Amino acid sequence: MKVIKGGGVWVGKFLKTCTYQQMTPAASRSMGELTEHQCRIEGMLALGIMARVRVDLNVVDSSAWLEYFADSPWANNFAEAIEDIANLIVPSITLTEVFKRILQQKSENEALVAIAHMQYGRIINLDSNLAIKAARLGHECSLPLADSIILATARKYQAYLWTQDQDFQGFEEVKYFPKDSPPGSKRGKSTE
Repeated sequence: MKVIKGGGVWVGKFLKTCTYQQMTPAASRSMGELTEHQCRIEGMLALGIMARVRVDLNVVDSSAWLEYFADSPWANNFAEAIEDIANLIVPSITLTEVFKRILQQKSENEALVAIAHMQYGRIINLDSNLAIKAARLGHECSLPLADSIILATARKYQAYLWTQDQDFQGFEEVKYFPKDSPPGSKRGKSTE
């Protein structure tokens, strides 16, 4: 019996890709909103859901996770992003930083509970491509290693980065809450 591999015809068999386009995170979010709206009008709900993913993704920096787990006065600044688990991206380096800090300050059991909560989000491991992008970003922007990995992850997934770390201040995709801002002020600064 002869087995036929592949099947169906798609446009890629007839057209050659000549160009590629890239969008800024702000443009991607704008296109996601427009696409979701159009999909709703045309009754294409599944495609609309996929377009929505481009709009809402969040990465939470280690400093923000620690405020949240400590239930500090600043925790509410980050609760929205952390509790939206369906749209939460978690760089594996944040697991390391958060576990280490809670282990130092509290106990291993409390550190494990925190990590278990973080793992409800989508964990992004550091692969060679992301490592190289992070190294370039760290070099170009003079960022510490962990910060460059976290920012590179946010950029890869076109996500907002929620933080109170001033190293991230001024980046387009960052929702920055200075430690000296009123707790729970919801005045994250973004240069979008």
